Amino acid sequence: MHAIAYPPRLVAAVIAFALVVLSAGVALAQEEATPTAATSAAPSAAPLEVRPEGSFGVLAFDAWGQGLAEPRPATTLTSVFLPEGRLEGETGCGTYYGAYGVDGDGINLRVISKGTDPCGTKDTEEAVAYSIALESVVSWRPAGSGLELLDESGSVRLILGEAIEPDLSGSWLVQRYAKPNGTLVEPLPGTPADIDFDSDGGVAGSTGCRFFEGSYETQGDRIVIAPIDTVGLPCEGEERRQERRLLRGLDAAVIWTLVSGDLVLSDGFGEPLVVLGPAPEPVASPPPAEAAASVEATE
Repeated sequence: MHAIAYPPRLVAAVIAFALVVLSAGVALAQEEATPTAATSAAPSAAPLEVRPEGSFGVLAFDAWGQGLAEPRPATTLTSVFLPEGRLEGETGCGTYYGAYGVDGDGINLRVISKGTDPCGTKDTEEAVAYSIALESVVSWRPAGSGLELLDESGSVRLILGEAIEPDLSGSWLVQRYAKPNGTLVEPLPGTPADIDFDSDGGVAGSTGCRFFEGSYETQGDRIVIAPIDTVGLPCEGEERRQERRLLRGLDAAVIWTLVSGDLVLSDGFGEPLVVLGPAPEPVASPPPAEAAASVEATE
């Protein structure tokens, strides 16, 4: 039996065709085994816009670009960024409102002052400086539990931290109270009046001639002081007039605020009714041994 002899060109063509078919099969197998990027990659979610929302207290600010400084003791500087783009806060000598817009790390603040309350020169100067620092801000970034607000050169002009809720609990001395015409007057000489707000909603104190006690409730900056009962015999003369005006002011109080360390109780229109200052810390009596030594030294 004789083998069939094929022409060399035909053999080469068959081998080339076989190689092409084999390569195509390998490529198809790899394509089926490896999913395409379009089918394997999960659809990416649109990035969420981060906004500086929340209520913040001012830890430090720089009005003139000369370095950060802490607010004065007993003053209240705040910035509240509301969800709908509204801005409000306190300057320590008044309040302000406005709006803000965010574009990435850029921020645009528009601040409008509501005016200033009657306060000292230093409080007024701080309020103005704080407003200038706010107006210089063009960008922001998260910082710890708060924010840093920067000017166009990248310098930090404000450092904000989580605001601490103000608290009126404690002992206070009556500095002034309102007469029927709204004029604020000081207590009568020799008749100090004081008020103590405890953290459980109880209130007690002295009108200058007899004691009183009762309860109070707060919600935000709103306050209700009632009922109040006096203890002891009725006062007479000017002391009775003072007691009546003071108790009337406590009963009519609707708003409470802390201004430069003082507690101000106001009516629904914001007119002050009673102004209270922090009571001094009681001076601790020396131990008996030290007291005896002091007496011997004076003798």
